Amino acid sequence: MAFISKTYQQEFQTILRTVQDETSDPLVVNVIGKLPIPRLALALQYLYFKEQYTPFDAIRDYCISTVLIQMGLNVHNEVPSGSETPSSSVHDRYQQFQVLAGDLYSGRFYQILAYRGDTRIIRFLSDAVSVINQARTNLYDLFQNNELTVALYVQEMEKIGTALIKAWFQYERKHEGTKWESVVSNLLTAEKLLSDSNDTVPVHWQPSVVSQLKQRAMQLIAHSRSLVQEWSTLETKRELEHLIDVSFPGTAQLGKTAEEC
Repeated sequence: MAFISKTYQQEFQTILRTVQDETSDPLVVNVIGKLPIPRLALALQYLYFKEQYTPFDAIRDYCISTVLIQMGLNVHNEVPSGSETPSSSVHDRYQQFQVLAGDLYSGRFYQILAYRGDTRIIRFLSDAVSVINQARTNLYDLFQNNELTVALYVQEMEKIGTALIKAWFQYERKHEGTKWESVVSNLLTAEKLLSDSNDTVPVHWQPSVVSQLKQRAMQLIAHSRSLVQEWSTLETKRELEHLIDVSFPGTAQLGKTAEEC
């Protein structure tokens, strides 16, 4: 992930290094490996705060705490149920470390924000976690009952991928929030759909359904490009366009023919 502005790039790298340090417990990494950092979500949140002229020390703590929650939830979500994994001491130990790692990274945000005295932020991020967990439960129930459709899948994935950042927009209550919410929701959902269409969509879905997911992702990216073209803050506009180019290569033409999603 790269920004055009050298200052932005340096600050983002500082945040990224801190996240890497926070998630590099040797014992955990030795068992489950290094967890992927959701860089696009982190970059979008960073840009949002930069546009609001938030002091860097606050940006750093807010971004780090949010991404640690997301990473904790991600690793928890990867813990298979007992029926999915053969019972053995090796598997049991691996699953235990997945749970512990998720608790460690999710819980670390309490420490960061409590140190700042930002108890209100702890509350609304905790509420966002509830939204994510409910969406995951909804997906599981729909799948088990054979009621999962593409539309419902996209709907629940959008909640899972964006609830934490949207909570910030609602907390800040800025007049720009609606446009930010749309762009972030579109891009993070598109990223998730493209990732899932490659390897993690429900196994019973036909190739035509996977194609629908990819098509929907392209629509979301196109809509985001259209919104960014009308952005009022020129520096943010420039950085968002660059971020989309880097994150979704080969989609530069989409914004020119985008239709409302």
